[in-house]
Amino acid sequence: IISMTLSLVAIFIPLLFLAGLMGRLFREFSVTIGVAVLISGVISLTLTPMLCSRYLGEQQQSSHGRLYRITEAWYQWLVDRYDHSLRVVLHHRRITMVFSLLILVATGYLFVVIPKGFIPAEDRGYIMASFQTDQGISWANLTGHMHQLAEIARKNENVDRLMINVSSTGFMMLILKPRSERVLNADQIINELRPKLNSVPGIRTMLVNPLPVTIGGRRSRSLYQLTLGGADTEQLYATARQLERVMQEVPGLVDVSSDLQMDNPELFVEIDRERALLLGVTPQRIENSLYSAYGNREVSTIFGANDQYSVIVEFAKRFQTDATALDLLHIRSNQGPLVPLSTLASLRERLGPLSVNHSGQLPSVTISFNIKPGFALSDVLGVVQQQANDLLPSGISAAFQGNAQQFQSAQASMGWLLGLAIIVIYIVLGILYESYIHPLTILTALPFAGFGSLITLMFF
Repeated sequence: IISMTLSLVAIFIPLLFLAGLMGRLFREFSVTIGVAVLISGVISLTLTPMLCSRYLGEQQQSSHGRLYRITEAWYQWLVDRYDHSLRVVLHHRRITMVFSLLILVATGYLFVVIPKGFIPAEDRGYIMASFQTDQGISWANLTGHMHQLAEIARKNENVDRLMINVSSTGFMMLILKPRSERVLNADQIINELRPKLNSVPGIRTMLVNPLPVTIGGRRSRSLYQLTLGGADTEQLYATARQLERVMQEVPGLVDVSSDLQMDNPELFVEIDRERALLLGVTPQRIENSLYSAYGNREVSTIFGANDQYSVIVEFAKRFQTDATALDLLHIRSNQGPLVPLSTLASLRERLGPLSVNHSGQLPSVTISFNIKPGFALSDVLGVVQQQANDLLPSGISAAFQGNAQQFQSAQASMGWLLGLAIIVIYIVLGILYESYIHPLTILTALPFAGFGSLITLMFF
């Protein structure tokens, strides 16, 4: 009892040293199980013998029922089978040793090649949808696209209701029907909706079933993120575009996108300062006039009996989307007369950044992606890392963020934690048995247990 109790407790000791989020999740679990096992050992040595003395009698003075005879016969049959198998194994010792070595090698091989994941997805009753559009899309066009997507999602029999939010980008939350009222789970609904939502031209839809725990990283359209960083922005942006195209061809990836937004249409108003000075117009007046035309200038407030209303001055809607309408704008000079803006400034169109992201004070680009059903996170991350290593020039670094980073951190410490667990168990058993050989005899069962568990994981 003592050896079994201490051995079970020793198994959970290495979990205390597990790094990252997995360590924080399993630390309390390991302490709880360890304390429970210790309490169970104390009860087995104290309370259980006392209870046995109170309730168990001598077998010669009591007769057993039918259930006892059936279970005892089955137990005795197992003992006989074990005795027979043990005799066969001891009779063929060399074959047994060779077979044990093969199981050991097979266990190590399966541990390396078996698909590995992170936090399993759960059906939490809702799905998040993010969108990617042309960087110069207007708010009205984006709203129209969102309404089309909302109609498609609303027709799905698994969707109960939805919510959309349109600002500089679009966002949608799909609330699913209760699990008892639908056949498909959240991941299956995503696979069903993805091609339908992406059939709308001019907009890409990225659907996500949020993980129960989200760890760090940037806010992105997909679950997993790879961040590129470097001081040379031209080289960084060119590499990011190339890597994004390569990742879109990786079989296990879907919803690949980046936060690189460098093609936003911009209109520059270049003021001829000398001419403006001659005509008595200051740059501040030009700026105020442009803000009144295209901004949100509140010029007055109307007070009602129960409410108040802001009076906002702006261009009519039909002029706000037409750059040539700037020719209609006049600026009042210091002398009083109105001066056409076209005589004071020239207009120049070009593409510019919508946003410039940074990580660790360096410009960065984050590429986000999801995993296709049937692919393991470990395999896909390995392929992405290899693609990044092949493409990245000197001066550009790449690192996974959020869930992907935590997964890599947990995987990196898994090997030495397993080795530490075996060493701790060997030391505990060696102290209990006062032998260097007997603990090894017990530990030889580990490859068989590991082989069985890995085979079970592969098939189930």
